[in-house]
Amino acid sequence: MFELETSIVDEKNKAFVDQKKMKTLFVENFESLVNYCRSIVKDDSAAKDIVQDAFISLWENKDLLETDKHIQSFLFTVVKNQSINYLKHQKLRFKYAKSFKKDYQEAELRLIAVERDVSTILEIQEVRESIEKAILELPLKCREVICLSRKQNFKNKEIAEKMSISEKMVEAHITKALKYIKTKILP
Repeated sequence: MFELETSIVDEKNKAFVDQKKMKTLFVENFESLVNYCRSIVKDDSAAKDIVQDAFISLWENKDLLETDKHIQSFLFTVVKNQSINYLKHQKLRFKYAKSFKKDYQEAELRLIAVERDVSTILEIQEVRESIEKAILELPLKCREVICLSRKQNFKNKEIAEKMSISEKMVEAHITKALKYIKTKILP
């Protein structure tokens, strides 16, 4: 029973000694590790975070290290490796941010083009509707001539033969129709 109590006390003492040793290591090495890390990552906040992570890693692996000499070497190695990982991560973030920005700008340009196309389509549709309305308001013969000419692509001679009127009369109806349509579409 005495041995069990002794081993518990030894464990508590060892834990206390480990905490005290860790605090001393932290105080003695923190600034130099931060300076070393800052020289790699060029960011004060990131350097402090990386060094703190290195001390956490040391605490988690304290049983694997044999001497104090290895501890300092371990800390510098962890800081160096984590700094390199940080830089790789930053480079990747920058790459994706740049790519995202480019994709976003391209999507924005496509959206603007689609909006213009939709706007153009709507304008064309409005003009077509205005033309159709104006054609319906034309006198019957004039309406027939313009429909044959513009919608069915008949030549003036073909219209004249089909309607039994002269080509000059076809031209007059077309001119009259176009003038009227223009007054209805253009303000």
